[in-house]
Amino acid sequence: MSIAIPFDKQEYWAQRFDQEPSFEWLMSWDALEPYMQRLDLLPKDHSVKILNLGCGNSDLPLDLYRLGYHHVTSIDYVRSVVDRMRQRCEAAIQWRSLSSPPKPLSNSSTDI
Repeated sequence: MSIAIPFDKQEYWAQRFDQEPSFEWLMSWDALEPYMQRLDLLPKDHSVKILNLGCGNSDLPLDLYRLGYHHVTSIDYVRSVVDRMRQRCEAAIQWRSLSSPPKPLSNSSTDI
């Protein structure tokens, strides 16, 4: 018997984020960065605008900021996790919740 996890439900994520201080889907940045470097996937231009959709409570925006990418916008549809991450991370990272009516992003607002 398999148990279906309701990944599509906002309530599921709100409860999960309340229980976990941080979670990385793939791997930590310390584990991922060597691959990104080796495959030349990190932009040389640190002024690029990076959009992180479905950010949850991942430390990725903070890791990118520490690497010098200071134009990071992180978006999630669970307001409580966005508020928590905003308090936890550098002020320069933009945090947006889509649980309220979203403000449109202009075509030039992100590069990645």
